[in-house]
Amino acid sequence: MKFINSNDDSILSKKIAVCFLQCVSLMIVFLGMFFSIFSAINHISIKVLRVNVSGIVFGVLVFYLGIKYYLSVCNLKEKLLKDKYKFSWSNFNLQKGRKISSFIKGKF
Repeated sequence: MKFINSNDDSILSKKIAVCFLQCVSLMIVFLGMFFSIFSAINHISIKVLRVNVSGIVFGVLVFYLGIKYYLSVCNLKEKLLKDKYKFSWSNFNLQKGRKISSFIKGKF
């Protein structure tokens, strides 16, 4: 029987989460491409603020956002798999309180 180290389990869960995020981002990219091509073939236009906008524009926008999201996930993957980064609650407590209080006092 082989015991799994908690560090190995943590790395495995990080890899699974990042893989899921990459799959979602690639689905967004392909849906953007599909909608652009579908809109071009079927001459689809969407009414926005009383103006007809081509569906290709929306498809390209979704494609762009999918690429941007994919690159962000790749950057996140590099940061998560480094061993020097550790989770700490202290990253969330004091910094937000200081920013909010200084903003309220007008020292932003």
